[in-house]
Amino acid sequence: TVNSLYATSAAFAAKLEGYGVVTWGHPALGGDSSKVRELLCGHPPVAQVYSNDGAFAAVLETGRLVTWGDQTMGGESKAAERHFEKNKSHVKRMCTTERAFAATLQGGGVVTWGHPDFGGDSAAARRRLNGRAQVRQIFATRGAFAAILDA
Repeated sequence: TVNSLYATSAAFAAKLEGYGVVTWGHPALGGDSSKVRELLCGHPPVAQVYSNDGAFAAVLETGRLVTWGDQTMGGESKAAERHFEKNKSHVKRMCTTERAFAATLQGGGVVTWGHPDFGGDSAAARRRLNGRAQVRQIFATRGAFAAILDA
C-alpha cells in the first residue's frame, strides 16, 4: 500500500506502508533508484522523502541521508554526507528549491547540496550557518534558501 507519493518533473517515488520506497519515471530525474535500492528497502525504515525538479532525498529513521536522481540537482550528496559524518550528526529537517536541498542537522547547523545557482552552494554563509548560533528554521524560494538563527 502506498502511504505517500512524491514527484520530480519527470519521475515519482512512492513511500510504502512497510516504509520502503519504489520509484519510476525518467531514469535521470529520479525514476531509477537502483544504485540506492538496498537503502530504500525499508530496513531501516524511510522516515521522509523530499523532491525537487530532478532529484529525491530520503531520510531514514536512523537520520541517514539517501539521494538519487540528477547529480547537479542534488541526486549526489557525498559532500553533505561527509559533513554529517564529520560532525556526527543526522538530518533533522529539510527544505528544497527547484534544484537544490538544504538540511538542518540534529547538532545544529545547515548543509546544502545541488545546483549552486539554486542554493546548493552555501560556502559564503558556512561560518554563520554552522557557528555558535543555532539554526531555528530554514525557508526556500524557487532558487534560494534563508535561515533564521537564534541570537
